[in-house]
Amino acid sequence: MRNCAGGGYVRQMCLLFFAFGMLLIITGCGSEKTNRPPAESPAATASDDGNGITMEYSLTMKAVIKKLDTEAQIVWLKNTASDMDYVLTYTGGTVVLDKYGQNKLMDEVHAGDLVEAYVEDTKNQLAAICYSKENWKFEGSANWVFDAEKQELTIGSDKYYYSEDLLILSNGEEINQMDLHQQDILDIQGCGKKVLSVSIAKGHGYVRLEGIDDFIGGWVEIGKVIKPVSKDMLITVPEGNWDVTVVKDGYGGKIGTTVERDKEQVINFSEVASKIVRYGTVEFTIEPEDAKLYIAGREMDPDQQILLEYDTYKIRVSADGYEEYTGDLKVDKALTGKKIKLNKTGENSSEKPSAEPSVQPSNSLEPAVASSAAPAAPSVTGKNETKTISGSVIKVNAPKYASVYFDGAYIGIAPVKFTKISGSHTLTLSKAGYQTKSYSLEIEAKDGDVNYDLPDLEHIK
Repeated sequence: MRNCAGGGYVRQMCLLFFAFGMLLIITGCGSEKTNRPPAESPAATASDDGNGITMEYSLTMKAVIKKLDTEAQIVWLKNTASDMDYVLTYTGGTVVLDKYGQNKLMDEVHAGDLVEAYVEDTKNQLAAICYSKENWKFEGSANWVFDAEKQELTIGSDKYYYSEDLLILSNGEEINQMDLHQQDILDIQGCGKKVLSVSIAKGHGYVRLEGIDDFIGGWVEIGKVIKPVSKDMLITVPEGNWDVTVVKDGYGGKIGTTVERDKEQVINFSEVASKIVRYGTVEFTIEPEDAKLYIAGREMDPDQQILLEYDTYKIRVSADGYEEYTGDLKVDKALTGKKIKLNKTGENSSEKPSAEPSVQPSNSLEPAVASSAAPAAPSVTGKNETKTISGSVIKVNAPKYASVYFDGAYIGIAPVKFTKISGSHTLTLSKAGYQTKSYSLEIEAKDGDVNYDLPDLEHIK
């Protein structure tokens, strides 16, 4: 694509665009949805005699980039004020300005971006887009929580609001909020306290376990995901490269694999019996609670017990405002406790961060066999508190004939019902020849059945 004109021209164009924009834009960045069409005016023309570039547009809007086709030079926009969609063409003469008024290439524009778009609507052509300093973007956010009832999104410790038409994208396709999984890494954009777009930067796929009859009643660990081993498991896992470890009675094995977004990976443990090694479980108690734990260079979740081969590992614990701890961890028994307390920076500078064995590890990672009628809720220490609601059930009515998995444990073929367990859970649907699909569920801890009629699965292309 041909680049735009030099800096002087760009600054002039930006000023001209924003002068028109102040007259034309009908709503601020945090305004609620309206049914009014985007602001329009008689065609405006801007030109530069030095290079012969002419710019024309007849409407302007605050918009979200929904999708781009750089080969066909087509862009899909969503007007954030009216919720109307636009399909526009663009050319090498289309001006793209960053929030500092500097030239950008169209190849640097991404789905989910918030822009001010200048359009020649009689030609369905994009004349220019500008990024605004008013907008913000959180990239690679893992600490997020949606509250659908309040329409709030908590990012870290800060709360934002969103409207029911919030644009959520995965691989350039629009998805529903329920399609998000807590393991997903998100790019979140908005203006003021309002979230306007969410894009999955790193999503999730699925691991199906086979040949695990010898490990039923034990545990499987994939990254930070720890589940009790049951027959016919299908586990939701972040995309990336992982070691899949299965353990029972202190013995187990592992297989490396690559998980791709929305795809299923089959791992067969039938040959692992000849490569059995000893494993131990490690339970950490760390102060402060928000400290990060690294074992052999890999970040681990200190809130959960961790399965490790018998060996000695280098560990590191760090937190903002505290002195870092480094040391060795020896795993040579079934259950090991490790307590680490960091010192605040500048305080007790003569003392080193302390580490000592826990007096009494909780041993809360006691294996439990999951039943197809009522999946066991693993009592792993962590933030996802669960409770069995006696006398109440979860019913999955549709899609019919799909295999249903609850937190990775096989339940049966839909329509199916099973014991209600409160808390945050993952419901996964699978069917031969169709795309596997998972949903994040929030089950309230109160009496009463819960019914799910979910959309049909899509055929594998």
